[in-house]
Amino acid sequence: MPNFRQFNDLNKPTLEILHDGYFFEKRLELKTETKGGLSFNSEGKIFDSVSSENVSPVYGSVGISHKNLPSGLNLEELKLTSDGRVVMEASVAVDPNLILAVSAADSRQETNQVQNYGIFSVLYGSKSAALTAKVDVVNGPTLFNTCLLSKGKWSFGGSVQIDTQLDQSSKRPLFIQRCCGLGYSGDDWQGTAVIKFDPMKNPTSLLTFRHDLSNDVSLAVLAGYDFKRAEPNISVGAKCMLSPDSSLKVKIDSSAIFSLSFRQKMNKIVDLTFAAQVDTKSPKFGPIKPPKFGMGISLVP
Repeated sequence: MPNFRQFNDLNKPTLEILHDGYFFEKRLELKTETKGGLSFNSEGKIFDSVSSENVSPVYGSVGISHKNLPSGLNLEELKLTSDGRVVMEASVAVDPNLILAVSAADSRQETNQVQNYGIFSVLYGSKSAALTAKVDVVNGPTLFNTCLLSKGKWSFGGSVQIDTQLDQSSKRPLFIQRCCGLGYSGDDWQGTAVIKFDPMKNPTSLLTFRHDLSNDVSLAVLAGYDFKRAEPNISVGAKCMLSPDSSLKVKIDSSAIFSLSFRQKMNKIVDLTFAAQVDTKSPKFGPIKPPKFGMGISLVP
């Protein structure tokens, strides 16, 4: 898939500190690659709790991928999951700046918890602009478009998602979501502001800030604000490279939830990740959530 920055990547450096690595289940990931470029991937997860009785506490998947086939096609993913879902994604680079892609998912489940889709995408990227246009022909059809423009240290963009509802002739097209965002990257820091409009929810804004104090230590702040709520949701975190092969992430939010994630690269193949979450507020301010723990092992040659 594209190696150029898109609108969804606007605040990615900050979210990498505050979101990535904080998982609270048991994971095992295996990946091997043949000399011909064919990769075999498998993943297993065990959850301590699930949202409903219809969701299994155990999840697994097996799949393959292949890059740079003789036809120029990249098979990004062909995966079968333990809940009976088949997922496929493929792309082809028309030129270095233009990519055509198709992705689809189908499930034998009768519940509405997993949505099937069939998406055709066109992605264009250059040093100053990145555009994406997607259409889900299964649902709606639904249109999804993003744009990110860059000039020097500034970036500006937006996204829009429209359900045409052509599969329901009595209804008009519906704006599912609209976003706009602005970002600035300094020599050792980055700040972004994103506003999201959803017809089914209140407008929300997301402000992020990241400062790299050194090559080993970075700080991050996130403030999410609902325009009809009095208090914003704030998260403050940090990432520290303890060594070239190990890192520690910590964060705490305005609900007094403290989380940490430790990653250790054991050797060239094995990665170990440990995560924990603790509710640190006093009982007089409400019920205390039980602690959560997660562990992941990744075997990737």
